[in-house]
Amino acid sequence: MKPYTKFMKSLLKIVCLCFLSLVTLAQSVTILPGGITPAMAGNIPSLTNEQIEALPSPSIGSLANDLTFKCLRYYDGSSWAKVLTNKDSSPVAAAAWVEKGSEMERGYDIKTDANGNVYLTGIFFQNLTIGNQTISNSGGADIFLVKYDKNGNFLWLKKAGASGYDVVEEIEVDESGNIYMTGNFTGTTNFNNLSLTSGGVSDVFLAKYDTNGEIVWVQKAGGVNSDNGKSLFLGNNGEVYLVGDFSNVASFNNTSITSVGSTDVFIAKYDTDGVLEWVKSAGGTSDDSVEGVAVDNTGCVYIIGNFNSTMNFGNTSLTSAGSSDLFIAKYNPINTTWVWAKRGGGTGGDFGRAIIIASGDKILITGTFENTATFEGKTIISEGDDDIYIAEYYPSGNNNWVRREGGKYSDHVMKIGLDSENNIYITGGFYGLTNFGSTWLSNDGSNNAYIAKLNTNGTSQWVQKIGGRASIDVYGMDVEANGNIYHWKV
Repeated sequence: MKPYTKFMKSLLKIVCLCFLSLVTLAQSVTILPGGITPAMAGNIPSLTNEQIEALPSPSIGSLANDLTFKCLRYYDGSSWAKVLTNKDSSPVAAAAWVEKGSEMERGYDIKTDANGNVYLTGIFFQNLTIGNQTISNSGGADIFLVKYDKNGNFLWLKKAGASGYDVVEEIEVDESGNIYMTGNFTGTTNFNNLSLTSGGVSDVFLAKYDTNGEIVWVQKAGGVNSDNGKSLFLGNNGEVYLVGDFSNVASFNNTSITSVGSTDVFIAKYDTDGVLEWVKSAGGTSDDSVEGVAVDNTGCVYIIGNFNSTMNFGNTSLTSAGSSDLFIAKYNPINTTWVWAKRGGGTGGDFGRAIIIASGDKILITGTFENTATFEGKTIISEGDDDIYIAEYYPSGNNNWVRREGGKYSDHVMKIGLDSENNIYITGGFYGLTNFGSTWLSNDGSNNAYIAKLNTNGTSQWVQKIGGRASIDVYGMDVEANGNIYHWKV
């Protein structure tokens, strides 16, 4: 389950001057391709990014020439936003709209479809109004799902949940605009006219909505303990790959799996109609968790997550070097075997956060590490408390390269994405002072967010700080083929 930060305060997308920003109650979604410098007016002050952020009382609408990132910035009342030219972003960023709700919502994920529509999801605790629609909270936390078209027009708002605590972890959208959602729920929950009842503390749900936001089907999985759906991957033929964590015995329709330790991980595959095709588990004697899933062109499944002590993947056993190590594993569903499993880390706390497949079926992973971490013989050393790693593996399991980013304090990463040229984008947060390549970022002591671009070799290209005096973090991110980036700013 994701850590909670502060409540969101507004929902904002696509700001004019070719700047796309979507804010849902203190959270935002921003397109940030980099590097094109707009023409500067002579009376606009030219300052470094650090000097701009330190301006004591900027007025809404103030402009400043950012010498650090070679761009024009506009103060929107809470942060210095980057103003982009039409060379920086797609034509869809030429409209402006704002939606506001209450102070009781949290955003968790964002995705776009082939037509440029934007989908946002999260949880809410009171009644929520977006556009001309209002949904009512039924108790605890309920789930919202909202869709906008490429021009920023509100299309629809949907709710899932009941009197218990319902949490969404991730959504994916297929080429037809169908939306798939996973998370967990307690007690009885409702997806429109379809109801589920958990068998224990919490159960997994997997739901499919059509492009109009109508529920198509929903499935549950779990047992008497806590079970969580964490991440999704959609195949080319409509198949759905679901990963998560479970304890004790968990049932997937008529198929059951049993954990070795207190918490194990699972991969499950469903067809486009929600019918379970298979489920596979892995784990050890302690707590194991999974964070992401990806599938290559041959149909092999890759997962990333965390473990301590020992963890077993078929006949392959991994042993952690510290309090927590990360794992990456490859599963072949054709012959139902774990092809290989690798660990990364050292004596500190090391975590896997996200995974994605690049061209040539190369596997990219990212996460955080402390002190010294080793990836298949390649060692990196942190500069601060927690630093960020990005690593690339071949389909054989051999590591190609690993890179470190971060400063002397705490840095973390939440998501990874690729554009059509296999450039790498990561987003997360940092505290104090951090650096990506030769670029340094600083804040006033609160947590700020960042978006960074790396090339295909993992070399830093640019990094953009997001936020100012207030604490800012990022959960969701989606990267379009042209390099436009949509993200949640918390």
